[in-house]
Amino acid sequence: MRIAKTYSHLNGLEFLEARQPKLLAELRQVIDDVDAEACRTKESLEKRKLGRTLYSPRALNEAIHRGFSQCPGAWESVRTDYWVCEDAEINRRIIDLPLDEQQQMIREAGFEPIRSYNQTDFVKDRVAVEVQFGKYAFVAYDLFVKHLAFYVAGKIDVLSSANFTPQTLIGRPTAVTKNDLNGQAPVDWANPITHAKA
Repeated sequence: MRIAKTYSHLNGLEFLEARQPKLLAELRQVIDDVDAEACRTKESLEKRKLGRTLYSPRALNEAIHRGFSQCPGAWESVRTDYWVCEDAEINRRIIDLPLDEQQQMIREAGFEPIRSYNQTDFVKDRVAVEVQFGKYAFVAYDLFVKHLAFYVAGKIDVLSSANFTPQTLIGRPTAVTKNDLNGQAPVDWANPITHAKA
């Protein structure tokens, strides 16, 4: 698989290039190592695509998870649990408190506590990676709700959201080897994030 397009939200890509080039290289390697064609195993039941074999989001997700698990050091899923209620002001006041104190303050204010959490797929050295497959509605949520909470809590500096769609899931051409990607940017196809062809 190769990266066909990228969106650098708040210069996240530039941050990775300048401050975390090893993690960026790992991310690129994980994507590069995924055999997208081997993940084309889902038979479509949609009326317009009936009988066509599509990319299986489950198989792609498993391949990406395998790739991150094989990287040196740990890319780990991170989950933050918290309590909320219908009162926004109380939620703001309790967000930094321990869980039991959050719940207690909500009850003392006369509201019913609602348990919630934020979770991201992979975090390593303050960089988060979220993997999605064509769920455009969740991109804004990931950036402005879920990962903003991790950023505000001081757990991450940058997020890489890999929102894969059939348009961006393009297997690396068979004539292009991994060694072909080791040239000099922008002369070669050395920097697939910056110089990718859709």
